[in-house]
Order: sequence, then structure tokens, then C-alpha cells
Amino acid sequence: MKIKLLFALLVLCNFSYAQTNLRNKVRTSGQNFYGKLTSDEFMEFKFFVSSETDREVSDSTNYIINYKQPVGDCFYDQYRMDDCDHLWYEENIYSLLPFDESVLNLYFQHKEIKNKNAKECLTHYDTDNYLYSHFFEKSDLCWGLIIVNNKGEFRVLMGEYLKKDVLQLMKQLKI
Repeated sequence: MKIKLLFALLVLCNFSYAQTNLRNKVRTSGQNFYGKLTSDEFMEFKFFVSSETDREVSDSTNYIINYKQPVGDCFYDQYRMDDCDHLWYEENIYSLLPFDESVLNLYFQHKEIKNKNAKECLTHYDTDNYLYSHFFEKSDLCWGLIIVNNKGEFRVLMGEYLKKDVLQLMKQLKI
């Protein structure tokens, strides 16, 4: 128990200190990136996911994060709609993909918005801008996709995406 508490404090201190873009990001084209998290960054990332989603993560977990950008980054107000974005993604992308139990598919948005359908929505909130400040850059794009494999290698795709895009990134990361 003491070790877990010490580990959580260490990660939390590191988390509050390191609110900047990742050092190992390489631009592939436009607003798309790839890279590998350092062991400290990967520990911080797993702590963030676990604490924000109440999901248990393990060394074999792979992550897909569907991200709704800040309203100021988008050319329209993607937050004004009352529907749950995850329903569209599940129906049009993820129900058609072969997932195993190692893949944690999550939905995050930049800020918490009051939504009349909030109970049905499976969205988590990037409360301290962790995902935004580490993986994205300000742009005029409304959506983003982060895929991180269990080794800490990641791909970031800015903008809207389809099943083929998710499959391509999963293949690159050997998920």
C-alpha cells in the first residue's frame, strides 16, 4: 500500500510539473505526429487515463483516445450539439474493427459541457488539458485521435478520421 501511495505521489508531482508538449513528437504531415513516450511520460499517461476514467490499466493495455478539440480551435462549435459523439464512432468505426481485450477505447473532450444526454454519453473530460497540451497543437481542426500501444509508441491524427485511418494507425503500432 505504501509503495502504491509513493508511486501515485511521484507520478502526480511529475504530472503537475510536466504540462508541456512531448519532446519525442515527430511531425509526419500537416498536424499528424508519431513518437515514443519516455518511461516517465508513459507512466504519467497511464496514471492520467486511470485516474480520469476509473479504468484499470495494465502493462499490456493499448489505448485509443477519440478527442474533441477546444471550441476555439474549431471552425464551428462542435459542442453545441446535444448528441453523444461516441455513438457515431461506435456505429461507423469501432463496431467494424476487430478489438481484443487489450484495447481501451476512450472518448475525451476538452471541456465539460452540460448535455441533456450526459448519462448516455461515455465521454471523459480533459480537465487539466493533459491530452491537449501533450499531444496536440492549436489548429482549426475539431477532432483528434491518439493511439498509444503498450510500449508507449504513439500516433496522433488531427481532424476527422474514418475506419481506414484507425486501422492504418493500429497496424503501424502493431495493435
